[in-house]
Amino acid sequence: MRWRDSLAPARMERVALVAPVSTMGDALTVVASRAAVELELPDPSVDGRDEFDRAVNAAIVSGPVSGLVGWAPASRLPELTQDLAPLGCGIVRLSYPPGSQPPTLLSSAGTSSTSRLLVDTYGTVPYADLDPARLAGLAYVLMFGMMFGDVGHGALLLLGGLILRSGWIGRLQKLQKVWLFVVGAGLTSMFFGVLYGTAFGPTGLVPVVWLDPLTQPVPLLLAAVLFGSALLGVAYALGTINRFREGGWGVALYSRTGVAGSLLFLSLALLALGLYTGTGAVVIVAAVVATVALTFLSIGLYLEAGGGAAGVAQAAAANHGDVETSGSDQGGKHKRGLVADAAGGMLVHFLRGQEAEVQHLAGMQHGVGEGGGFLARHSAQHHGHEPRGHLVIGNAAVVLALGAASDEVFDFRGG
Repeated sequence: MRWRDSLAPARMERVALVAPVSTMGDALTVVASRAAVELELPDPSVDGRDEFDRAVNAAIVSGPVSGLVGWAPASRLPELTQDLAPLGCGIVRLSYPPGSQPPTLLSSAGTSSTSRLLVDTYGTVPYADLDPARLAGLAYVLMFGMMFGDVGHGALLLLGGLILRSGWIGRLQKLQKVWLFVVGAGLTSMFFGVLYGTAFGPTGLVPVVWLDPLTQPVPLLLAAVLFGSALLGVAYALGTINRFREGGWGVALYSRTGVAGSLLFLSLALLALGLYTGTGAVVIVAAVVATVALTFLSIGLYLEAGGGAAGVAQAAAANHGDVETSGSDQGGKHKRGLVADAAGGMLVHFLRGQEAEVQHLAGMQHGVGEGGGFLARHSAQHHGHEPRGHLVIGNAAVVLALGAASDEVFDFRGG
């Protein structure tokens, strides 16, 4: 696989596996051995059959021909077609269903598989996005080296990583897949240890090449801020590319993680530069860029909310960032209730039907929180203000729009 191909998930095709009814089982055996097609099958919890039987029974039969639909990497289709041809079977490309999201298939070879441990901690890379695994791994080892810069300790990490790779210690074989992280952390620690002049601490065993963190902390902090700003800049650039790949320039331009967010970040950088150097022109440019960024952000949030008064309220709330969490009983109006002073609206997340976290979003008129299996009834006290909105009981969302200056008390009981 070329390195450029590993920067994004594999291109997937919507396909149909078509075979004579008499050979569908053989065709499924070939498909399973190649591990190249993800078939759309019934939920195993519904029928209880194993995957092969579910696939056979899920096939759509039309006369002597049967078929199954699924997804397959475009690069694997030629070999799969060749393998199925002797059975009188074939793979047919289909158009994408409206609104469908192809499954994500990432490379499992090379350094990206090690770096992906960091990315997989947060979730699966969307199909249209670039795979940030390599950049995440590089950023991790660089930041580790900056914080843990020491020639001696870095050498110990390097030795430990090489031992993990060798597999000499049986009990550590489960950690073998992270050996490259450990080796990389050791090398960067040794590099920054040389810059800092530290070897098993400030022992003087190596000379200071750049600066001594103990006697020159301010330049070190400034360098850390600049490095962090550079990482944020790279993240915004990747976000802009991903938003464009997901929905074109219309999405990329107005997204908080696209052009609009990048411009806002750039305006803050220009503002800091202008204030630091005392250059008024740079400050003015920063203000202009910030105005453009906030305008784009407001348009995007307005469109995302569906327009109208709710869109205006959401755009205003998000742009000002006026979000605070309220999770205490203000005034003890109810023993088991959670109280929020409302200046506009709030978002409620329910946890197992007995606890609730209330987030107060000033100026916002709607929010969505996933239900956690709570049942039964609810009660709410209204102190002279009629709430506008609704409450859905069950595994659902809660949307509440409150009157200004009202206090709401919510109690959730099983019943």
